[in-house]
Amino acid sequence: MPIVDHAELRETPWRPNYRKWDISARGDGTTSSNLSISVAGPGAGAPLHKHESDELIVILDGELDVRLGDDVTRVGRDHTLVIPPNVPHGFTVAGERDARMLTFFPVSDPFDHTTFLEGGPPIGTFKFIGSGKPEPSDLDPISEPHDGALAEDFGH
Repeated sequence: MPIVDHAELRETPWRPNYRKWDISARGDGTTSSNLSISVAGPGAGAPLHKHESDELIVILDGELDVRLGDDVTRVGRDHTLVIPPNVPHGFTVAGERDARMLTFFPVSDPFDHTTFLEGGPPIGTFKFIGSGKPEPSDLDPISEPHDGALAEDFGH
């Protein structure tokens, strides 16, 4: 069983003003789940989309304006979004503070089975042609270890 040190995670390129680190990854022993931690700034978020699997988003800090189907609700820290398969959803960080989130999917590659209804997929979901993985220079500097920045973001 691997023990993951969040200070050693590599950042996954995602969206402007939206940072994401994958906690579970290929080769770590997990075969059917995806867990990540994210920090998104005011106004950042995810456009309307849907997944073929469940999605759980735990809001650790900040507030989100969340769209689930046709309903929009402001949701703050210490709440969890439970999003069933194929339910259109999206969110925007509300207010002037960053939002910190933990996101879980019960599948290893959730974005292989995602339909974007508005906007497009995050850059981190694109597949690389050839070797199947990018060269380090393709992702620099965002792919470098974050030197404790994630731990600092989460009050450690």
